[in-house]
Amino acid sequence: MPANSKVHVIGCSHEAQSLNPIAQAQAEAGRLVAKFHEVLSDAHDVFLAEETKQGQTSKLGQLAHEAGHKYLNVDVPIEAQELIRHIPPTEIDEVSEEVIDNLCINKYAKAWNLVREYHIYKCFAQELLLAKGTAILVCGQLHMKPIAKLLESDGYSVSVHDVYNASV
Repeated sequence: MPANSKVHVIGCSHEAQSLNPIAQAQAEAGRLVAKFHEVLSDAHDVFLAEETKQGQTSKLGQLAHEAGHKYLNVDVPIEAQELIRHIPPTEIDEVSEEVIDNLCINKYAKAWNLVREYHIYKCFAQELLLAKGTAILVCGQLHMKPIAKLLESDGYSVSVHDVYNASV
């Protein structure tokens, strides 16, 4: 059993991670901060990893820094992202205004999503080997469950929290 046997994976939209979230993400951003504080209420030696835009401070990154918690951005480095043709997981059809799920219809988008998930998982798992307290991973809601399953297969006890779909 890994030394740090309790891990929290929090899924959200990336807009909710911003220091200044857009209007549509403000309620979710509040839930994200509330969930972070809830997890911290009985935590010690906190390690926070976050999939968020490289080079940009997030709200939880700021809170972790202010509290003296270990913090790591586990997103794919910008240099690597610039070499890869991005296809977003979803987009809006300009004519019908319907949501297009590229992960279902575009194999390249699905492959890129899997590469990102594996990168996030490997960076987090590598740091977990050194962590001694409570470990928290904040990632996009689409990555939350697959990454949690990978961590569970490594022997970690994982709690999954979806603040994107939460109604409170």
